[in-house]
Amino acid sequence: MSFFNFKKKDKVKLSDYALALDIGTAVVKALVVKINYREGIGHIIGVGRTKQRLGDMHAGTVANIEGVVATSAKAVNEAAEMAGVKPNQAVLGIAGELVKGAKTIVHYERLQPDTKIDSKELHEIIEKVQYKAFDRVRKQLAWETGHSEIDVKLINAAVVDVHIDGYRVTNPLGFQGKDVSIGIFNAYAPLVHLGALQTIAS
Repeated sequence: MSFFNFKKKDKVKLSDYALALDIGTAVVKALVVKINYREGIGHIIGVGRTKQRLGDMHAGTVANIEGVVATSAKAVNEAAEMAGVKPNQAVLGIAGELVKGAKTIVHYERLQPDTKIDSKELHEIIEKVQYKAFDRVRKQLAWETGHSEIDVKLINAAVVDVHIDGYRVTNPLGFQGKDVSIGIFNAYAPLVHLGALQTIAS
């Protein structure tokens, strides 16, 4: 069975085998994938599946790290035994209703429209967008959980939309113009959630 698509630039020198681990609320699933860089694909060669113990997960989040580690180890060992190899690189996924993603758009007027947009200016724009999104996500999570102070961390960000003077561009660097609009998709997760995930991964 083919799984994933791997390009040569994605090649990881550690190994030609990778582990995919999905930590769900009810079940932990593990796959061992043999990566074929020449063909640009991966083949599943090992599968493991173990039910979560009652109380180890709650509403998509880890409630008992030690219990989830033990359950994950069973699923991983089952997959590795079937594959006959022990991968040393991994992709990890976890159920998480508290992981939030949102597109944030910032419009601003450049004081010097005749100058070209450089990387420094673009970085400053993106920082403004991140700050705006961060504040919005913290307020949303505080409302959902009932806690006024929640520490969150940015886990992924991507520029998805850029317009300069009404024209859409894929890369704003080097362009001139007055009115700039940038949309960025940000994904955030509570630090307690990420900390549990990092502990399980290690």
